[in-house]
Amino acid sequence: MSALRIRIEGCREQFRPRAEWVLRTLAEGLGRTAEFTLADADLVYAPSAPASGLWIPAQPEAQEFFEGQEAFPGVAVHRTAGLTLLFPPVAEGGVVPGDIVASAFYLLARWDEYRVAERDRFGRLPFFSGRATEPV
Repeated sequence: MSALRIRIEGCREQFRPRAEWVLRTLAEGLGRTAEFTLADADLVYAPSAPASGLWIPAQPEAQEFFEGQEAFPGVAVHRTAGLTLLFPPVAEGGVVPGDIVASAFYLLARWDEYRVAERDRFGRLPFFSGRATEPV
């Protein structure tokens, strides 16, 4: 298995272990081993575009979301460039238009299950209709 060199820059300290987990998981999905580096990298997770390497925009406000108590990052998802993001895109026209690491962490970790206290009689998250206050 070949290494995928990954550099993380400008990441909130509290989110960095989560970002590393997501990036390691994505690398494994590609059949690669994640190798975190401070030098040249194949993939760079940073707030601004690097001189080289594939850029994944790191959004401090998306990372900060996970320091709060909210279950959902917004009322709607954001669709752009064939991707669905949970946080607004910041690099329209870029190969990766937004913080897919924060979006992936939310989905992989099942953040909503962690933050929503209500459960149905079987211990599952209840299914809600269009209104968040009315269980179906």
